[in-house]
Amino acid sequence: MQIRALKLDVVNIYYDKARCHARMGAVIKAVVCLSRAIALDPKYRDMAKTDGDFDAIRADERFREVVGYSGSDSKTGEADD
Repeated sequence: MQIRALKLDVVNIYYDKARCHARMGAVIKAVVCLSRAIALDPKYRDMAKTDGDFDAIRADERFREVVGYSGSDSKTGEADD
């Protein structure tokens, strides 16, 4: 039980660090932390797609690759119809 709680804390720390770096425009640091969070728990990929804290780096190709955007819309990553 303690190991699971520790893993959740670590994932949350990586995700929160990614959000902070993104708000400061530090794309590489944000992407590295987000990648680590996603590796530990893939749900963070979907969370990052709509999290407003990533708006400053959302159009960056490195961010888009990590979250798996395939479309052209800069806010949601979904293809324009």
